[in-house]
Amino acid sequence: MAEYMGEYKIIRKMDGGGNANVFVAENVRGEAVAIKILREESGNGKRREKRNRKKRIRFKIETEMVVGIQDEIEGVIPIFSYGLPDKRTKKYWYAMPIAIPLEDRLKEVKSLEDKVNCVLELARTLEALHKKDIVHRDIKPKNIYFYNGKYCLGDFGLVDYPEKRDLTSFQEAVGPKATMAPEMRYNAKNADGKKADVYSLAKTLWIVLTGVDHGFEGRYEEDDAIIGLRNDKRYKKEHLVELEILLKQATEYDPSLRPSMEIFVKTLEKWLEIVSNFQKSNYSEWKYLQNRLFPKTVPSHTEWRDIDSIIKILNDIGSMPGLNHMFLPTGGGQDIETAKCANEEGCICLVAGGCNYIFKPYRMELENYGKNDYRWSYFRLQLEPIEPISNVIYEDCRESLIEDFPGHYIESNLANYGRYNDGTEFPKGYRQVDRFLKGSFVIFSKQSVYNHISGTYDARHNKMSSIEFQYYIGSMRQSYYMMKDFTKFLSIYQKNPFITKEEKEEEEIQRRIEESCKFDKFIEENWDKWCLKDICDKNNNKNDGKLEFAIMFHINGETFGTRKYVAENGYICEEDVIPYPVSRDGKYIFTDFNGAVKTIGEVKDYIKKLCNESGIVWQEMGIYFTIKLFRIKPPSHVFTEEEIKEVLRAGNDFRNNRLVIDEEGYAHLIDSDLHYEYYRYPVSQESYDARNNYVGQYANLDDVSEIYLAMLDGWLHHLRTGQRYDVEYYEQCEDAEKMLAEIKQYYQ
Repeated sequence: MAEYMGEYKIIRKMDGGGNANVFVAENVRGEAVAIKILREESGNGKRREKRNRKKRIRFKIETEMVVGIQDEIEGVIPIFSYGLPDKRTKKYWYAMPIAIPLEDRLKEVKSLEDKVNCVLELARTLEALHKKDIVHRDIKPKNIYFYNGKYCLGDFGLVDYPEKRDLTSFQEAVGPKATMAPEMRYNAKNADGKKADVYSLAKTLWIVLTGVDHGFEGRYEEDDAIIGLRNDKRYKKEHLVELEILLKQATEYDPSLRPSMEIFVKTLEKWLEIVSNFQKSNYSEWKYLQNRLFPKTVPSHTEWRDIDSIIKILNDIGSMPGLNHMFLPTGGGQDIETAKCANEEGCICLVAGGCNYIFKPYRMELENYGKNDYRWSYFRLQLEPIEPISNVIYEDCRESLIEDFPGHYIESNLANYGRYNDGTEFPKGYRQVDRFLKGSFVIFSKQSVYNHISGTYDARHNKMSSIEFQYYIGSMRQSYYMMKDFTKFLSIYQKNPFITKEEKEEEEIQRRIEESCKFDKFIEENWDKWCLKDICDKNNNKNDGKLEFAIMFHINGETFGTRKYVAENGYICEEDVIPYPVSRDGKYIFTDFNGAVKTIGEVKDYIKKLCNESGIVWQEMGIYFTIKLFRIKPPSHVFTEEEIKEVLRAGNDFRNNRLVIDEEGYAHLIDSDLHYEYYRYPVSQESYDARNNYVGQYANLDDVSEIYLAMLDGWLHHLRTGQRYDVEYYEQCEDAEKMLAEIKQYYQ
């Protein structure tokens, strides 16, 4: 027989806690609610009755308190109806909406900002309650719900307020274990409930952010390898400063050191404002780091020489995305990730941009300019010179090595393939490293002026002493604030102060521009007057092949929309309308590809001679030639996927390669650096850069099926048009069988 509580019919059990069970129920209109029914202890005895009486009183207090505030304070799960007790069943109960538990809601919440907003809504509700001297004392994820588009608090069974009858016994623990403030474990009767709520909400914030339900013991420590948010890979690149400060302050053992709920709210609001503004977050992180290093007074200059301190600072910098841009001794820049002691004695291994840098530190310096003007602050890491291991030194200060065993370095031509020169595989755990022999790194914030000047990536800092660089930045800062024209400021500091500009003097630049203009004018006025037929005829060796070729002529910088070619009469002609495919009609046709290439070389010599006779300086990049291909006979072979794989496997990865299909339909790898060569082939793919393990005996070739389909697609395009086709590797290709069926039609 169905059980009723008031007008509600109990349908099924939903949940159960220590003092109550929750059921799904419906009223006569079919409206579903959640019914919370107090669970009393069974049996006889005064102690049992005393405990049950205490439960009833607390349940009644909870119900009446929620009913009294729910219309005034948002963020509280409301109570629709109640029985204290029910007249018929004599049970204590109340009805509330069926809300979404926080655990389920968080499955849809991915971003850090959305998670913080969740806790901020709860903090605002608690702030409103605290202003009425109402404290919850049971804040934990299980008592949080999403209802009516808002995060809400439920289960006020441990609520406390001034007029409430005091039911807490001496040394009675009050609150949930994972989020309970320490004073609530031993002296809840006399504890400050507001500060206990702050503690519990901070622990809840951490649980919401990490997803670790059991929370953590004691005070939050950002450097802790287990609980520190910066060790969570999801938040490696997030701005966390205000959140970490709040977590640390709100979980202090001494309640008097914790912030109020009002400050809790303001801190989360401040974080949301800062995180949306890169400049503000950058400033916040620099200030935070410097306050960590110098809790009392931030100096204008300081330095560290012990390796452990330097490693700690590098890791602190690497943990904050806004702090973090490092300029290398060899030029360029990267973001710091982590640092640790290297296997080589006295050295550091710094990971930045996925690269491993080994060096011996001499000292780390910090320079500050002005009070809180962190846009100019920087760290400078000066290296102690070390002896080279290899004979190949890059940029006079770096060698590229393999650390095959801890602290042991070697060179290998097969490093990209994970092998020694004899082909033996490296042991597991090997790594490629750049070992710096001398020099210095500098680290600026990403919002620094120095970082926004692209010219500073030229490693100019490495050509200055520590004092010289300090004065250089001081001078730059002074210029920045004095000059109102940032363009003028930029033009000054883009230039490397250590490079002479002899070749780029204004007069030299102007002279070259004038020579180029004269050349362009000469070409424009004369290209249609040149007869090249004798050169073409001399080199056009008759060849009974399946392809024919035509030479196209191009003027660099010319307006797109016209096409010039060597015509059958030997003159260069122009097509006003560009047909596709390119028409063979009217063009001088070569049956021998090598003859076409040789003709281009002799035509260029002919034009050079004409320029010289007219006093025009030859411009190598002023004109260029390409070769068009036309199919005149069907091919004899259809390449296969296995053939493509064999060609790639046999390739020489020490050169730049290009995959091509020849006139008969066979696959080849050619040297992509050979000028004009790829015009010989009906189909060609993009170039494979040398030493990247794309081809050769050690290549994994796991994408050979995609390559085959792309080349097949290109071959079909060639057969349809009779002309060259350049394959893009990531093209969407048709089904292989469908393509092959059409391809075979062109072989008949």
